Amino acid sequence: MVIISVLFLWTAPVWSSPVDSLVETIYSNPNDEGEKTIFADYLGITIEQLNLAYIYTKEETDFEEGNAYYDAKYLDGYDPGFAWEYALVKVDGPNDYSYLYMDDNGSSSLIYGDDLLTTGTAAHFRYGISHVSFLRGNSVPEPQTMMLLGTGLIGLAAFGRRKFKKD
Repeated sequence: MVIISVLFLWTAPVWSSPVDSLVETIYSNPNDEGEKTIFADYLGITIEQLNLAYIYTKEETDFEEGNAYYDAKYLDGYDPGFAWEYALVKVDGPNDYSYLYMDDNGSSSLIYGDDLLTTGTAAHFRYGISHVSFLRGNSVPEPQTMMLLGTGLIGLAAFGRRKFKKD
């Protein structure tokens, strides 16, 4: 019983931070527009649709000398400080690579995302991470919601006007 308890406590930290799904490995060093193209191609939309529906954010400061993630070989619970859906981790080295991750905690569904980027040691980035680019949903109200709100306001105005005419 003691051995089982010790094994459970020893393996518990592994369960605490589930690894996000690696969706694609890109063997290139894309610039910002190239990174947007990678996101758009994966989602099956155009760059224009991407710019309307998503916010693109590039995080570099945490990966500069003197910061906690400088020369990081993997990410374990990296918090960019906002909700995100997809992340592109760019790795430095003689052959630059980028890795596309989905915030799903290994569940294949964005519903279970925790907004913490965990690549796990399996994606050991040999030369260190250059930067991470994030894609997050743009909170633009959908047209149906605005139409419903407008119809409700028109109804309230008509009701108020009719009541005002009776008095």
